[in-house]
Amino acid sequence: LGMRRLGELNEPDNTGYAPTPVTQRRGLRHSAADAYLRPARRRRNLTVLTGAHVQRILLEGSRAAGVEYRDAAGVTQRVTASREVILSAGTVNSPQLLMLSGIGEPDQLRAAGVEPRHDLVGVGANLQDHLACAVIVHCPKPILDSPTRAIAQPQALLPEWLRIRIDAIAAEVARLAREIPERGAAAAGAGG
Repeated sequence: LGMRRLGELNEPDNTGYAPTPVTQRRGLRHSAADAYLRPARRRRNLTVLTGAHVQRILLEGSRAAGVEYRDAAGVTQRVTASREVILSAGTVNSPQLLMLSGIGEPDQLRAAGVEPRHDLVGVGANLQDHLACAVIVHCPKPILDSPTRAIAQPQALLPEWLRIRIDAIAAEVARLAREIPERGAAAAGAGG
């Protein structure tokens, strides 16, 4: 197809293709909430609020002391932390919250009508999206070996996968993603 195989998707120039890294456990998607939040949800020092939209980080000097948020009813609330504030709002919302809180480059903050509280170069800069698309190619000739039936006929492996809940299909897809370009290069080198 004329595309470059990448070592991984987060290279400086990610024009090309590579297997997509996923977070799985026993063959199913395993989110951060599954891995970290659910096991800790009964802790006395953890409160989870749903329907809350953080407006800004509350600062005491240069220390994050809490957050201001709008609750599900639209009422502005404040909560403070006795030890630390962990900001984990994603690629876009984390720098947005920092900047709304006055953390960032002062000239940019002032231009947006935000009072600078902490000069921090680079906040909100260099954001790059990872554009991706799936490419599915049909080959009319039977070139795949029998283990690849996990892709060609996933229903054949489904009962076993459901029984023991392993990530056999995901592992097979990853193996094939590494192997197919090698086969293509070998075929091209053989004149075929």
